[in-house]
Amino acid sequence: MGMRSCDSRCLFSGSKGEVCCIEPLHTPPDLKDHPITPYSLLAMGSLTKILLIGLKPSLKVWMIYPYNKPDPSSVPQLAWQFVPAQKTYNPVLAFCRGDIVHFLLVKKEEMGSIHVVNQRKLYLNCDIISLSWINSRTLVLVDSQEQLQVVDRPSQEVLDRLDLDQVQLVYNSRHFKSLATGGNVSEALALVGEKACYESVSSYAGQILYLGTKSAHIMTLRNWRERVDYLLRQERFGEALALAWSFHEGTAKAVVGLYGDPAKRKGVVADKMVEILIQFVERSLKRCPDQGKIQVLEQHFQEVVPVVVDYCLLLQRR
Repeated sequence: MGMRSCDSRCLFSGSKGEVCCIEPLHTPPDLKDHPITPYSLLAMGSLTKILLIGLKPSLKVWMIYPYNKPDPSSVPQLAWQFVPAQKTYNPVLAFCRGDIVHFLLVKKEEMGSIHVVNQRKLYLNCDIISLSWINSRTLVLVDSQEQLQVVDRPSQEVLDRLDLDQVQLVYNSRHFKSLATGGNVSEALALVGEKACYESVSSYAGQILYLGTKSAHIMTLRNWRERVDYLLRQERFGEALALAWSFHEGTAKAVVGLYGDPAKRKGVVADKMVEILIQFVERSLKRCPDQGKIQVLEQHFQEVVPVVVDYCLLLQRR
């Protein structure tokens, strides 16, 4: 009576069992009735392995997954995301320590049991210090050289790269070395702290916030219109049309801002493509050669007319 107490259970032990990161599964509002939610899933990352547990109705361990012999200074990374699969959504845990990202699919069977499925891996050629989902198909990674990479998960293609040197990312080395308590941690944990930036990176609603020494930076993907308009401002009409057509056909990667059923999305993109074609023709007419041989005129329009006709025919067929 009057005393605080708790029951504990040792999950890791020893210096190699020191937990570096803990990531609970947060269910978005539109999936609050998902059958996996009542289990309160929690992923924990130590220096040697990943542990996936359920906190309710009682503590249950589902998987202990070791790493693939990473560099001793590599930092464990964890990130949850609900991913569409057929007619439902299931949580996927992305984790890594080093240059290989693993994906674990968690689903509840009709009989009530929880299954953890090891999906294919993502192989990189760099040491990852930050791992975030920006949507269900796209990952944003930061390597030890502070290079940001946007990766399409299904194809494993690197879509974009950005140097974060100007951000001057804040690291957690003092905390991991436990300088405030006299360095009472293992050498392994102190070494990992050189690359740890857990509290400096946060993702939410398609945006990622990076904390620098002098400022904070918000990163987000351009929506589909912005990506097309970026090419148009550089007068790269052929590339803009090709990109827009990939949005129209549903083959583009890292798509943001296209909503509704497929027919509606195609209609919106088709309208944009008509605008591009009109701009392309107007620009070509203004830059039409006013002197020289007829071959010069033919060459000019040969770069325009076939492209315009081809896309007009494609849109007409749709």
